[in-house]
Amino acid sequence: MDSGAYPFVFDAIDSDRYASVALPQIVDVQIAAFAHEISVHSSLESYNESQTGELKFASRSFIPSGLFKPDGESAGPPTSTAIFTGHVVATEVKKNSLSGEPYYWALVDTLGGLFDVVIDPELCEAPPVIGGVLSGSFWLCGRCIF
Repeated sequence: MDSGAYPFVFDAIDSDRYASVALPQIVDVQIAAFAHEISVHSSLESYNESQTGELKFASRSFIPSGLFKPDGESAGPPTSTAIFTGHVVATEVKKNSLSGEPYYWALVDTLGGLFDVVIDPELCEAPPVIGGVLSGSFWLCGRCIF
């Protein structure tokens, strides 16, 4: 895993634990990426074939979209969003303990590290598969690991 590969923002679910931590600081984090939009590809070959436009993304890429506006200017206060593509290392259908509704979970290897990805089944045509590729936009939420 890369260390300090790029800056990004995430919402800390337990931020009160970090009141005494001196900032800035580089730490390991566990990130859950909740899909807003997503494309699921069954293989690297399928993903590569889908890259037909002028702008092509690597199969492991990460854009901290919450740090800037589409025109490249500063976004003001940053938001905890990102656009990334990565390889599916593990996947499972899980059930929300509050609503009882199913969701897809995938552990995704992308530029800079591994992310836990949470996907509403209505957002994709097929479930993620091990060895496949996911690409999309996500809300990032997590916790620091000390």
